[in-house]
Amino acid sequence: MVSDEVFVEAYLEAKPLLEIVDAQLVAEGEARLTFFEAMTAVAFQIFSDAPIDVLVLEVGMGGEWDSTNVADADVAVFTPIDLDHQKSLGNTIAEIAATKAGIIKSESLIVSSPQHPEAEEVLRERGQVLFSGQDFGVTDVSPDGFGIRFSVQGIAGEYPHVWMPMLGAHQAQNAATAIAAVELFLGGGQRSIADEVLRQALADTVSPGRLHVIEKDPLVILDGAHNPHGIRSLREALSFHFPGRELIGVVATLADKDWLESAREFAQTFNRIIITQALGPRALSAQEFATAFADLDIEILDVVPSAIEAVELLRGALGDSSVGIVTGSLYMVGEVLASVRENSEDE
Repeated sequence: MVSDEVFVEAYLEAKPLLEIVDAQLVAEGEARLTFFEAMTAVAFQIFSDAPIDVLVLEVGMGGEWDSTNVADADVAVFTPIDLDHQKSLGNTIAEIAATKAGIIKSESLIVSSPQHPEAEEVLRERGQVLFSGQDFGVTDVSPDGFGIRFSVQGIAGEYPHVWMPMLGAHQAQNAATAIAAVELFLGGGQRSIADEVLRQALADTVSPGRLHVIEKDPLVILDGAHNPHGIRSLREALSFHFPGRELIGVVATLADKDWLESAREFAQTFNRIIITQALGPRALSAQEFATAFADLDIEILDVVPSAIEAVELLRGALGDSSVGIVTGSLYMVGEVLASVRENSEDE
């Protein structure tokens, strides 16, 4: 983590340059730098000054026009591509894949999770891609406590029966893609990762807000699924780990998402729900989101605008055999996670 002092110092150093660029953009009739563009520039300055050995850089949105794309990737990594952010990225999987493929540079090695045929075709047109399920892959995935155990056939090595403290079979797939990316980065796919290094790394893996167990009694899980594809993945993970148990959801969404389809997916996922809303101007109100469930076969326990209050109601509704899931918006998940951490620090 970057300290406040380092961040402020980097920002103050970058500020004159940001102001020069803003002035040039305005003179040319263009919009000023966005917050994200400015923070990306500051981040690169911090990384340069550190200096870091390896940068794992996630794009903000898409790829081709994203400000992070000024970096030249040694390895370009793609997780599953589906419909999301259509207003910015395109209306079809192929169009979105083409935008995301903009991160591929002439010297990039390319690795990908399994893709929809349309997305796979687009990626193959951009270079030689190694696909999970074809060039490497994962087998023997099984639940193991509050985690998963699985085996990976990498590009350069085999990694049998590793364990990761994360829920969801899809996380094993994500791990396989990450392992293949590291193999490509470290040795062009010719050198395996040391067994003890890999096992320790996987055992220490955390992903806050992604099938994140925040309480075990009663069992409460946070998940950042915020589109229909993500909700389907959540449903598969819950069925994988908690078959036959009652699932009670606290759900919210943003107004610019496909919230009608998300409601249908939630109705197929949960036995009962509490409808709430995220913080911020993009949030869909709890009352409006509730209208999407009017004709769906699911019991609504309550509709409350406060996510923190909704989680309290969730705790009261949970029994010994039920599981509570807070999901639908990363903004809401972040708010709830911050509240949980604040309460734990006060205890």
